[in-house]
Amino acid sequence: MEILERTSTGFRFRGAMTITQLPVEVLSSRTRGWRDISVLVAGGGILPGYRARLDFDGRRYPSNPSVPSGRRLPAGAHGKILIDEATPELKID
Repeated sequence: MEILERTSTGFRFRGAMTITQLPVEVLSSRTRGWRDISVLVAGGGILPGYRARLDFDGRRYPSNPSVPSGRRLPAGAHGKILIDEATPELKID
């Protein structure tokens, strides 16, 4: 998954995740002015799965939610779904 920032002249790269499982959610929390993102981390020996919070570091989002920069969300914490399993398309208001 790639994250791009819309600018007046096009787009600026803000991160690429090599491992992304749906749903992708935007959280109400912010880090360095950017909204935090949540994705599912599961499989490959990770049992049980969990939701990881991805914070903006001032330049970009982390490339892998299963490493320390992707922090576990508390059970039951959710944000607004941007991309889900049923309709894998971006949902921007």
